[in-house]
Parts: sequence; C-alpha cells; structure tokens
Amino acid sequence: MKKSILTMWLAVTAVLALNAETYSGNIVVISNGQTYNQTVTVTATETDNGMYDFVLQVPMFGTMKMFDVPASTTDGITVYSAVRDVPTSFGDMRTTLFARSIDGMIAADVTIPAQNTTMWFNTVGDHFQLPNSDMESWTNSNGEPDRWHGFKTATGTWAWAAPALLGQSDDIHEGSSGQHSAMVTAKSAFGTVANGTMTNGRLNAGSTSATSTQNNASMDESYGNDFYM
Repeated sequence: MKKSILTMWLAVTAVLALNAETYSGNIVVISNGQTYNQTVTVTATETDNGMYDFVLQVPMFGTMKMFDVPASTTDGITVYSAVRDVPTSFGDMRTTLFARSIDGMIAADVTIPAQNTTMWFNTVGDHFQLPNSDMESWTNSNGEPDRWHGFKTATGTWAWAAPALLGQSDDIHEGSSGQHSAMVTAKSAFGTVANGTMTNGRLNAGSTSATSTQNNASMDESYGNDFYM
C-alpha cells in the first residue's frame, strides 16, 4: 500500500446549530489518474470537556469520525490538532488532523494512508484571497498598498539603497470596478538593473549579492493576522 496525502483546505461560512459548526466545501480526488470533484461537508461539535468531535463526509473514504480533538484559541484563531485511528471504508486508518478556523471559516490538513489516491479540499469562493488583493487601500505614510510590501518599508543594511519601484497607479483593466492598481517597475542601481518587488511579507535588503539569504521577506503575526501590516 502506498501512502498518499489527503489535504483538506476548507473555507466557508459556518452554519451554527447548538454547539456544532457545519462547513461545506469542494473536494478534488485524484485516484489512479482519474480526477473527481464533489461538494462535501465537515462538522465540528464542541464537547463538554472543551474538545471537538469532527465528522468528515469524504467520497471513497465514507464518513470519517475523529473524536476529542484538542483546540486552542489565540487572537481569534482556533487551532485543532490530533492523531487518531479513524474508521473509513478501507478500515481503521491512522489519521492526522491539523486545522485552523477564524471568522466562520476553516482550513485543515488531513493526512491518511490511501491506495494511490490524493485528495484536496479547496475553498469554494474567494475566502482565501490575500487581503487587499484589489489594491484599493494604500498606506499614506509609505505609499505602499495595505498588507503588501515593496522596498519603501524594507529592513536590512542595504534598505537605504533599495530603489522605490512600487507605486499606486490609476491604470486599470477594462471592466474593473476598482479605481487603482499597483505599478511595479525596474531601475538601474549601482550599474545593475534592479527589478521592483511586491510581496505580502516585509522585505529585508541585507546584502548586495542576489544569492544571499540576507535578502528575504518575512511575516510578523504579532498583529493578530497572518499578513504583516
């Protein structure tokens, strides 16, 4: 038996029923070269001991139930994690669950042994769209789009020398409902053409060598969200 990964990414509006939350999302199953798509549901029910019982309706695997999953909440994000023997249509299988929920959405990874089968649960809709993806909100103090970074807010030894190659533009594509876009350009710096960069992590310009790991981008979750502000 070969081991495959069942990766589940669910992000949908929760339907509340007493102490249970039911999430609906799409699953993509790849089995022996064939691809299947189906809408599935996952229910997380809080128990009297503060843990959660998960029920996953998964094609081919049947109704998978994982009981007493510990949960912890920090800054509005609830994390669930457990390893259990879970009954499936193939028999009891060792299953690992790691999930996060926030604002009525849930994202989870489930890993189980399977016969040449890989499954992905994907978001239905735009729930996992990066914040300010339409580039409509800009920070006046640095001239960069909210939740995104260019070299204007870079850190590191060479941050002072990094050219500002990211700016707001009124050039939008036909049919767009927005008013702005982000313009990324290139510029000659010390005789070398430097490409503009935009990322949701904060840039660090720590070296003049393009291959140095001191040139990187990093996250900071201290603001209570996954994207450095």
